[in-house]
Amino acid sequence: MIKQSFHVDLERRKYLNKYWEHFKTITKHKWYVMKACFKSKLYWQGIVHDLSKYSITEFFTSAKYFTGNSSPVDAEKIKNGYSLAWQNHKAKNKHHWHYWTDFENGDLIILKMPAKYLAEMLCDWVGAGKAYNKGNWTIDTFKSWYQHDKENMVLHESTRSYIELLMKNVKSEQDLYKNWIRISRIDENYMLDDLENCSYQPPIKLLK
Repeated sequence: MIKQSFHVDLERRKYLNKYWEHFKTITKHKWYVMKACFKSKLYWQGIVHDLSKYSITEFFTSAKYFTGNSSPVDAEKIKNGYSLAWQNHKAKNKHHWHYWTDFENGDLIILKMPAKYLAEMLCDWVGAGKAYNKGNWTIDTFKSWYQHDKENMVLHESTRSYIELLMKNVKSEQDLYKNWIRISRIDENYMLDDLENCSYQPPIKLLK
């Protein structure tokens, strides 16, 4: 009886610890993103960034699949084939490029990310790198991560063009905040793209 009670108590502690560790992880990420946003003068976005992660839909689902060494969203996808937490998150957070894609009659529609959300996305990438690389983040690891993952991103041509320009020319973390994660700078480059090209990107045919 005592052994059984001890086992139940131990399992309950493990269960609660997963929730606590998940809370610490998402809060640490949010803290780094907020710092990056503040350095880029995105004050309000830094404050409200990723608040949906603390909602019932996202928090409890992700905490359930928390391991500490991999994404709980990925774990949920592996088990169920989809992630309710991610479906909710990408639908409510405009700093994800996924928000700016749509499907219509077999076509993939890709919209240009507004400058302020592109800027926040870049801060999000910085925050994720700092939170999960445990002190090993540098501007070079930032660039390397993008090069590794960029083919998996469905981006409007103008949005991708700006990110590519940034990755090619940014010199340091200070340079990143001061000169690149700037709404005015992004808008300026968007304007040049619109003058040189058509601002409308034709849909991509997925179904034939």
